[in-house]
Amino acid sequence: MNRNLSRCPLTPNTTRICSNNSVDTAVQVSKIVFTHMKPNTVILVNRNNVFDGIAAAPLVHLPINGSLLFTDGNMLSQETLSEICRLSPKGYKGIHVILVGNISRNISLTLNHYGFRTYHITGRNHFETACKIPSIRKKFENILIVSGENYHEGIMAAYWSAHHGDPILYVQRNSIPYCTLESIKKMHEINVYIIGSTKTISEDVEKNISQLENVKHIDRIDGHGLGRYKNKIS
Repeated sequence: MNRNLSRCPLTPNTTRICSNNSVDTAVQVSKIVFTHMKPNTVILVNRNNVFDGIAAAPLVHLPINGSLLFTDGNMLSQETLSEICRLSPKGYKGIHVILVGNISRNISLTLNHYGFRTYHITGRNHFETACKIPSIRKKFENILIVSGENYHEGIMAAYWSAHHGDPILYVQRNSIPYCTLESIKKMHEINVYIIGSTKTISEDVEKNISQLENVKHIDRIDGHGLGRYKNKIS
């Protein structure tokens, strides 16, 4: 037995997941979550890009219902490939595995060889990749705005997004990337939640988003909880 795993402490009231790296940790989580049922898809993310992983969180939610697994971007580990085969995803609109971000075509070819249809969501950077994800889900009432420069304050958005399916878009501290702005404009009467303090997302960015015609409500969630609540309709 691996020495690190043998030292993994056990308690009567918790399930502790121990592994040597993020790739194997994701596999172990998948085995627990999908012990007796199949997901519709598998979501495959490059473990070296945290921003892509955060942006992929809404794909975990129904109806896509994906198990999130990691790759190094160039190849699938044997453990990950075995888990995908064990899961045998049912498919969402004919797609079994959704690849997000900077992932080699070799991985798609490997999965195709095993009979899995793939779909690759990627842009020139993580800002653009995040902008393409809402088109997969299409129906939602909220979006989460997170810093695309410093994820430490915004990483909590992934938990919200995975539970509710709300998409995550990235901004810079003092500006809104073109793709992010256009993505917001395409949405119908949307609620916007800015995740993080003014240290990572400025008040000017918040103000510019609030002035968009289709934004119904905007709020900021930072270390102090809900910030100023704004209702554009009232």
